[in-house]
Amino acid sequence: VGEPNPRQRLALIARTTTAGKARLRATGDDVTAMLHVPVPLMRPLVRWGRRLGSSRINLSVSNVPGPDTDVWLAGARMQRAVPIAPLVPLVPLSAAALSYAGSMTISINADTAVTDLAVIAPAMKRSLRRYQALA
Repeated sequence: VGEPNPRQRLALIARTTTAGKARLRATGDDVTAMLHVPVPLMRPLVRWGRRLGSSRINLSVSNVPGPDTDVWLAGARMQRAVPIAPLVPLVPLSAAALSYAGSMTISINADTAVTDLAVIAPAMKRSLRRYQALA
């Protein structure tokens, strides 16, 4: 996200996430296999990681591709889908993006330790407008 040129920034993000997803798929979508950790050891390892990460991780980001077309339930069309950004334990700020039928919605969840939310939302809107203009 430190790249100022929006085209280069998007290309860098795409390359990085594509490589990470390919690594995960190569292990059969199983994080424990990718880390080569036996399942019984994973739970304490995750707890240790959360404690260690709480002093180093300040943002959790999730993107979920939703359906490309409208979804219907009991004859009613779902008009929009809104993600709930989970407030991950010990991580003060979470963002979630969810696509649905040609649109995308982003939500932010923060604990009270995050004091600059008034800066984050306008900055995100500016950045998304730049990408929209490039599209």
